Amino acid sequence: MTFLEPLKSGRSYQLLVDSQSGLNVTDVSGAVHDDVELLLQIRGDVVPEPGSKTKPKPKKKRRF
Repeated sequence: MTFLEPLKSGRSYQLLVDSQSGLNVTDVSGAVHDDVELLLQIRGDVVPEPGSKTKPKPKKKRRF
């Protein structure tokens, strides 16, 4: 399995293997597997995203 970007420390990810077309997943060798859902927690402290601070929206001026 390869990821488009590195997993971030301190965050959790959900891995879901779902057949979408039936009750089971069949691999290339023909073996049948049930759907799987895993919650992955990456070790380490949460590192804030760069630029994740939200700027307050400017208040709209009311016209009378």
